[in-house]
Amino acid sequence: MTSTTCWLANLREGSVKNLWYVVVAYSAIWTALWLYMVRISQHNKALRQEVRDMQAQIGRGLTK
Repeated sequence: MTSTTCWLANLREGSVKNLWYVVVAYSAIWTALWLYMVRISQHNKALRQEVRDMQAQIGRGLTK
């Protein structure tokens, strides 16, 4: 084996061993981003409903 071939073999073996950590890291990041977006979406939906309720109260003249 030449030094290049040995180096490539070590690189492939090390990459496969470390691939698990990369997959876990990417999965954690994408899961966190997805949960954040869901939370923001729910908050946005609640705020829109609150604005609609306030507009309806103003329209009816029932503001306090």
